[in-house]
Amino acid sequence: MRLNEQIAYLRTHLLPAVFDPTGNYSDQSIFVKALAFRVLAHAEIEEFFEERVTEIAKTAWASWKEKCHVSATAMCLIAFSGREMKLPPDTYSAPGDNQKKIWPSLIDVNHRLNEAVSLFIKQISINNHGIREKNILGMLLPVGIDHKKIDDVFLTEIDDFGQQRGKAAHTSSAKFVQQGIDPKGEYDRLLKIVSLLLPLDEELDIVLKNCTSV
Repeated sequence: MRLNEQIAYLRTHLLPAVFDPTGNYSDQSIFVKALAFRVLAHAEIEEFFEERVTEIAKTAWASWKEKCHVSATAMCLIAFSGREMKLPPDTYSAPGDNQKKIWPSLIDVNHRLNEAVSLFIKQISINNHGIREKNILGMLLPVGIDHKKIDDVFLTEIDDFGQQRGKAAHTSSAKFVQQGIDPKGEYDRLLKIVSLLLPLDEELDIVLKNCTSV
């Protein structure tokens, strides 16, 4: 998993080669780098999820276009699109010129799915700004991850980490240095989150595969 490689890279360049068991370091820059590690590791996890769910959504759409394969992802993308699923109109053709533009969305399922996929990808690429619980659910449920497969412990850990990242991004680094930040604690927390993330990564693999099964 590329995420492991990125975390290892950040660990090499931002955290001490050997952790002090007391958490005391004479070089104050170590605490600033530990803070940077938190923020950048958060970005790596966010990108990991965004890339995975975007790939799945695009695959589900391609599978429908090429094979008319209705995957669970395709259904979930429509179900969680936030759009009202209206009944079919009374006529096949638009009753007036001013309605021709919107008519495909009322009669064409291809248009509805394409719109759902496009909206989802836009939401992920432009409007998603974190890995709090709401962000995770907003990425996983629409691509077909069963909510029962999302571990409560993982959600608690990732939500807390997202909250701590927010504090780091909006608070003076000097204040964090004064309060003390433990580089080893930052690294251990990331390892725990990544370990809890692995089962979800496997579920995403399964969902992606099912997008192309016929």
